Amino acid sequence: MDEGLVQISWLEQAAQFESANRFCAILLNRFDTDIAPKIVTGFSQLALDNIQDALEVVVESSAQIRRADIYIPAAAQYFIHASHQLWGFCMRREQYQGEKIWREWLGQSDGSKPTWLGGDGYSVERWRFWKEQLVEALELESRGGRVIDHIVDCSRRAVKAMEDAERADA
Repeated sequence: MDEGLVQISWLEQAAQFESANRFCAILLNRFDTDIAPKIVTGFSQLALDNIQDALEVVVESSAQIRRADIYIPAAAQYFIHASHQLWGFCMRREQYQGEKIWREWLGQSDGSKPTWLGGDGYSVERWRFWKEQLVEALELESRGGRVIDHIVDCSRRAVKAMEDAERADA
């Protein structure tokens, strides 16, 4: 996301980013891997990238919370609208490449360090980690405020969708 180089406000950028990711999550939910494998692979990579940016960095300082207000609601859309697909990717370890390769981390600009140190791609371990991160985001509620309320609401809905996907597969 742009941090001041465009003419729309930070909140407008966040709303547009969330809306775009909601649309992509809905498309991911609609496409069948057997019919459109390249499309599903593209959307699953987009989902993975957005979830990494949102849930695999520390969220403690004000700058990190501001960043989280853009990235957590956007990433939550994939769980809310395509949790069954994501859970399936995790169960099949799609895009898994073993040990995590170094990448430029979004969070470095505000002092964050990566929090996921496992392998790349989808996995049940990573799913659990993401769920833990969303549950931790719920704890931000005690800080209050509009930004926090939106992060908490999206996190709560995402956790519920994740639990629904797990139950459906059991």
